[in-house]
Amino acid sequence: MSKLKVRPEHYTHMQSVIEAYLTQNNITRDDIVRIHKGFTHYVLVYNVILASKLTKYICDNVYAYANDEHINTAIRKIIGIKKGVI
Repeated sequence: MSKLKVRPEHYTHMQSVIEAYLTQNNITRDDIVRIHKGFTHYVLVYNVILASKLTKYICDNVYAYANDEHINTAIRKIIGIKKGVI
């Protein structure tokens, strides 16, 4: 398995923000999958980033060295979603 391109400290921050958002809003992984049924994982990841208010953090910190695919992989790993259509 390849190593994530997103630095561990950025991954950890994104993970804690996303998990806090999901917990505060009582959203489960199953809810995320149900809501995004028929969409690609890109739409799901984008919505999670927007909903958890990570856009500025990612733009300011992660885009300096990582691209969309790297960020996508990290977010999918955090929420436990595989690549492709959900």
